[in-house]
Amino acid sequence: MEKPDSTIADREYLAGDDLGKLGFLLDSSSFFYRRHPHQGLRSHIFEILSAKDVDTESVGQMDPDLGIRLYPRARPRYMLRILRKRFTALDDVLEEVRLYKLILHYLGPDFIALSTECIVECQGEEKAKIMLCGVQEYVSGVKISPWNLTGRHPLATCFETTCRTRGELADRVARATGSVAIFINRIRRMIAEVGYIPDIAGNGNLIVTPSGKIKIVDINNVVPVRFDESIFLDDRGYPACDKAIEALSLFERKIVGSTKFLPDGLYQHFLAPERVDKVNRVAEQFHQKFRDPGSWQSPA
Repeated sequence: MEKPDSTIADREYLAGDDLGKLGFLLDSSSFFYRRHPHQGLRSHIFEILSAKDVDTESVGQMDPDLGIRLYPRARPRYMLRILRKRFTALDDVLEEVRLYKLILHYLGPDFIALSTECIVECQGEEKAKIMLCGVQEYVSGVKISPWNLTGRHPLATCFETTCRTRGELADRVARATGSVAIFINRIRRMIAEVGYIPDIAGNGNLIVTPSGKIKIVDINNVVPVRFDESIFLDDRGYPACDKAIEALSLFERKIVGSTKFLPDGLYQHFLAPERVDKVNRVAEQFHQKFRDPGSWQSPA
């Protein structure tokens, strides 16, 4: 049940028609907003589509060479994120924007979906609320999960359906492996210099593009890295720091390092067996809590 002072960001489910209440979006017949299949606990995510492309998706178009009607799925022009998080002060929103700029600074535009962050005042039932939205670039490619890296060349599955020869596949895998290596080094630098890490452990957070680049597309969770005995839990109760560092180690060992992988101080601290067991118990409790989508509640 929605709270009396709730805004659209507090809802469990949003449809494209609900976005008319966001004043910064153009009410134009040129665009169509479609709910994205991948929704996070921290954000509502929508595809911003050309209305013309959506029409073509529905009625199709004739291919003169093949002599048949094709129904191509509309490709997003941009993506729209609406953070579920409720902000009580402008400074809190600006801190979220600062964290986005922090990962942009360390990773660079090649490794993150570029986004225009929008601070929005949305009218609730009783008073206006501050919301944060992001209009970001659409990144095409294949989702990659650190928990599903199998085989001698885990990245090969990202390109098998698009490469015509073994040589082309090998070249694409080598390019992607180099991209992952740079990605790891930049995250490690971010940890060492400012003590933060982006969430790279979540489902659908990372995309490997057709050209072989790896990009973060879910940029809503940047957490501190603390070298102490406590296990940091984010605003949803997830051990995001430990899981992100575990994910980083899997990318480094299974894609880049292979037999040369040697745990250093970062991994020795966060991947100590006793700590990993404790983190996994906390993570399982988290997943159990949110296994039922109806259990989601907006943070106060």
